[in-house]
Formats: sequence, C-alpha cells, structure tokens
Amino acid sequence: MILLVIFVSTLWLQGQDLSSAARELIEKLGSESIEERDEAGQKLKEMGKGAEDELRKAAQYRDAEVAARAKVLLRILEIRESLTEKLRKSLPGVEERLVVGDHAWTELFLEVTGERDGERKYPSLEKKELDVLAGPAVRGARSMEEKNLVCEGIIENKLRSGIPDLVNLLKDKADVVFWIASETLVALGAREAIPELMNLLKDKKDTIRWTAISALATLGAREAIPELMNILKDEKNTARPLAARALGTLGAREAIPELINLLKDKDCGVRISAAGALGKLGAKDAIPELMDLLKNEDGYVRGSAARALAALGAREAIPELVNCLKDEELVVRGSAAEALGNLGAKEAIPELVKLLEDDGEAVRTLAASSLCWLGSRQGAPVLLKMAESSERDGLNSLNSLRQPEMWERLRGKALSRDLNGKIEELWRSLEKEVGTPVEGTLGREVTENPHAFLLQSREGRVSLLEALEEMTRSLKFDFILDSDRIRFVPRAEALEFWKKWLENL
Repeated sequence: MILLVIFVSTLWLQGQDLSSAARELIEKLGSESIEERDEAGQKLKEMGKGAEDELRKAAQYRDAEVAARAKVLLRILEIRESLTEKLRKSLPGVEERLVVGDHAWTELFLEVTGERDGERKYPSLEKKELDVLAGPAVRGARSMEEKNLVCEGIIENKLRSGIPDLVNLLKDKADVVFWIASETLVALGAREAIPELMNLLKDKKDTIRWTAISALATLGAREAIPELMNILKDEKNTARPLAARALGTLGAREAIPELINLLKDKDCGVRISAAGALGKLGAKDAIPELMDLLKNEDGYVRGSAARALAALGAREAIPELVNCLKDEELVVRGSAAEALGNLGAKEAIPELVKLLEDDGEAVRTLAASSLCWLGSRQGAPVLLKMAESSERDGLNSLNSLRQPEMWERLRGKALSRDLNGKIEELWRSLEKEVGTPVEGTLGREVTENPHAFLLQSREGRVSLLEALEEMTRSLKFDFILDSDRIRFVPRAEALEFWKKWLENL
C-alpha cells in the first residue's frame, strides 16, 4: 500500500513538473524574440501529450498571438497522433506541413503515391501509412487533375478510408468530378455509397442519373431495383435504357414482365436494353417476342434480339438467325453470326463461311470466331490476318480449336464471386476459381495502369470464359489455354504463337 502511494505521488509530481514546464514555455510563445518563440514551440511539441492540457488553456488566452500559436501546436500534436511512426520518420517535420490545411494533405498524398523515373518515391510506405492521408487528400484537392490523381492513388492502394469523402464528392454536380468519384467508389466496391447514389436517381441532370444507375448496377445494389423499375414506367425519363440494362445486371427477375412489355416500346434504345436484360435474366418466356424482334425495323434492335436469343439458348431461333446473316445491316449480320456460334449451330457453318468475305471487319471477325467455336478451322486464318492489321479482338477464340475440352469447361463453369483488384491479383483469384495454374508476364502497359478491375459474377451468371475475355479486353493481352494451365501473354506474342500453331496443323 505504501509503495502504491509513493508510485501515485511520483506520477502526480511528474505531472506537476510537466505542467509547470509547459506553462513556462507557453509564456515564451508571446516573446518578441522569434528564436525564443520557435524554441518554445519546438520544446512543447517534444513534450507531446504532456503539454496538451496547458496548450488547451492557452488556446483561450486573451493574448491572441499566444492563443493562435497554442491552437497550431495542438493541431500538430493531433496530426502526429494520427500518423504512423514510419511515415513520420520517412518525412521528418511532416506534421508542420500538414497543419497548413487540407490542400497540404493533398500535396503530400500525391507526393508519397507518385513516381519518379517509373518507381515510387517512397516504396517503404504501405497502406496503413497512406490510409490516414486519403480522406483529407480528397477534401483538399482543388483542380480536376488533382482530384483525378488522388482517386487514382486511392484505387491503386485500395484506401477505403477515403470512401466517406468520396461519397461527399458525389454531391459535386460537375459531371467530370461526379464521374471520377463514382468510378473510384465502384473500383473500391464501396457499398457505403449506395444510399447517396440512390438519392441521385431523381436528379435533374441526365448525366448524373445515368452515372448513378451504372454505379448502382456495378455495385450490385439490389435495393435499387424498385426505383429502377419506377424509372422504366416514366416515359419522359431519359435513363430508361440504362435502368433496363441495370435490372438485367442486378438479376432482377421480378422485372421480367415489365421488360417483356418494353420490347414494344416506341423508344428503340429501351427495346435494345430490354432485350439485353431479358437475355441476362434467362427469361425464356420472352423468346417468342424476341424472335418477333428479329424483324424489327431498327437494325440495332434486331441485333440485340439475336444476342438475347443466344443467351437464352433458343435453338428454335436458328433458322431465323441464319436468315439474319443476309441482313443489310452490319450489326445484325455480326450479332447473328455470334449468336449462331454460341448456340452451337453447326448447320450454319456454310453460311458463316460466306461471311468471311463480308465488307464489315467486325462481321468477318465474329463469323470467324463462331466457326472456331463450332469446330471449323476455316475462320482461323481470317482471325490471324485481321489481328496483324488491327487491334480487333478474336485471337482468344482459337483456343476453342486447340483446347476444346478446356474451352467448354471454362464456358460451362460460373464465376462464383466478384473479383476485384489489379490484373495480377485477378490472376491469383482466377487460379482458385478455375483450379488450374494461371501464368503471365506483366508488361509495362499493365504495371503502369493504376486501376483496379472489377469482375462481377452477377450471382453466377458470368462464366469463367467470359471473365477471362473481360480481363483481356481492356489491355493488349490475350490468353492461351493449355491442358494444364492458362497463360496471359501480350497480344503480339499471342499472334506469333497462333501463327506457328496454324502452320503446324
């Protein structure tokens, strides 16, 4: 008991000594000597928490200069507590930089997440060091360029701490700012943004509503389904096509009857989106109406109907789709060619071969790809020739000829969950999904791309094959299927591989 009293008394005396020392130093904050003021301020900072109580009292002084300096010192101590030791050691005096205001946090964030000569300036700083900077960096960003760079840094480092401030940024009705914020929130998978995005479904600006709908769909916001269905009923709402598309993405089977009715809507954009949504929803009840749409006056509507029928596995539509291969519209011929390949319509091979001479490059590509899917080699030379002269996709389809079993396995197996991350992270996730090693060499174009990618499973409605194609579509990469692995290679390398393979057949 005596020892406890002595211990407590010692702590009390130490506290008294610190308070006394802090008061003396605070008095010097009002000194006419700059050197003395600076020295007192430095010592108060070094005292840290031991000086906080006296600094709070000083912040109420009648002497405005002393009060102002005390407030600054309190803020510095507060900032110091929020920063990790590694960050403080990497950037000595960082607290003094940040006390200036939010824009200083923006500048620091861009400095520590930026690169010099292709490498990070502060490679030792990790997510936990950057997390505390993200929110203030969003708030302090002034120009459009700064906002964009901050968001890129947040995405690259997966800094979810910035989500609340990004949600607030959605209230900025400048189209580009709103778009940057929503894209960043989507990349982070920030379901926290859903309530604010739903509020914006009634915004007066078309672009705001459109962006909000797309973001809600990508975030899997099924709670938005009732409001999206209400949008479909408002003939004056320009967001109806996007709402229909979103309902398909969200798996809103309760919307099927309304979407079938919209196949006769006077707005062709609505008809196109409704058809696509019904295909995604597996709405076989819509097959008769979709077959009728193959004769619609609008080519894009006919093309959308063809793709939807393929998604629904409607083999009864094959004769009509073969007729569509002679359609005057490029989009219809291409969509029909793709649909016949997806439906496994081997009886259409002779007519698809004729399309290899079509005037439309996209039509030739889709016809050649479908021929590969149907087991015909006649389309392979066409795909290689077009890949040499353009950036058009198509090489991946050759895998269906070289590794038909692997191709069908990937086509028949659904992606079980959403995948989010940079390319290499997605490879590792896909490896687990496929049960097969996934290999690849990250080229400069990939390593310099700061964006995270989101592959949506759409509740098991996306196949592993579709996921692979989605990953390669936005970058100059292709995948090569082997019997025991999947390889991602740059497009030029893939082209050489397939040339040699075709020569050796």
